[in-house]
Amino acid sequence: MKKLLYKSLPIFILSGINNFAFSQQADAPTSGINSMLTTEKVALIVLLVAAGAILLVMYTLYRIIKTLGSELHSIYYAERGIDIDAVESQIAATQKTWWQNLMHSLTNAVPVERERDVLLDHDYDGIHELDNSLPPWWVYMFYLTIFFAVAYIFHYHLLGTGKLSAAEYQTEIDNAKLAQIEHQKVLEAKGEGFDVSKLVALSDAVGLESGKSIFKANCVTCHGNLGEGGVGPNLTDAYWIHGGGVKDVFNTVTNGVLAKGMIAWKTMLKPQKILEVSSYILTLQGTNPPNAKAQEGTLYQPEQSMPADSTTKSTTTTTPSDTTKSAQPATGK
Repeated sequence: MKKLLYKSLPIFILSGINNFAFSQQADAPTSGINSMLTTEKVALIVLLVAAGAILLVMYTLYRIIKTLGSELHSIYYAERGIDIDAVESQIAATQKTWWQNLMHSLTNAVPVERERDVLLDHDYDGIHELDNSLPPWWVYMFYLTIFFAVAYIFHYHLLGTGKLSAAEYQTEIDNAKLAQIEHQKVLEAKGEGFDVSKLVALSDAVGLESGKSIFKANCVTCHGNLGEGGVGPNLTDAYWIHGGGVKDVFNTVTNGVLAKGMIAWKTMLKPQKILEVSSYILTLQGTNPPNAKAQEGTLYQPEQSMPADSTTKSTTTTTPSDTTKSAQPATGK
């Protein structure tokens, strides 16, 4: 009777939990539920809980029936004077080990001495076929894929608790943009960030000397050793194709002028180095080197200072649209 009581206990506990859960659900305000879950999702969750409760009740009833059966067998053998312990010992002696039972449950293999029982009538040149069942391990894996598919549908499509690939991709893009903004802020805090609208030409000797070294290493092929021009335009006169301000030159060097053969140097030079070489180029104005190339573009007039409320701040470098002079191979200045 103690065993029967222990087996019945889960039923009473489960009944109490279910009654409490449903009473709580009935007392909960409708607005709170609607704000968190849709009606369909609530109904789905209730069905899942009910299905789990039914399975638990069925299992508990099975255990109760099995316990009652064992008690009845004990009473039956005791009335006939049969030693139940001796019977169970004989049965245990004929049982297989746990490993043998495990392998049999996984493979369901037919012993060699019983192969005639599963031998088919087919005969292919003396080759016979056995009608073996699918290995249980394979069947279990198939069942597992079905369970996974159902769980996947509930998780990603019905409950919406998981993100689909498109949503995950968009999240990654948004996170990357936020990380880029934070990185720009860190650079600006270190004095390494570049706001194009705030760029001013360098005047310190160290920066200009660094810009000169960059110019000699990368720009003389097209613009000449002294900036007199060659394949590229003359950088020493006041005429510019894409604008002659430091912002214009910075943009041209950064993004290049692909239509005229000038590459974009932003992938090879850091913004600070581009500012240094742009500042050095501006120092070549009016140097009148020998063999200077003819004027190209229009006379550049420095922009007048604009009111603070009429300027637009830009934190990114944009492709020049016929406003900047180039210090790169085969470009227009």
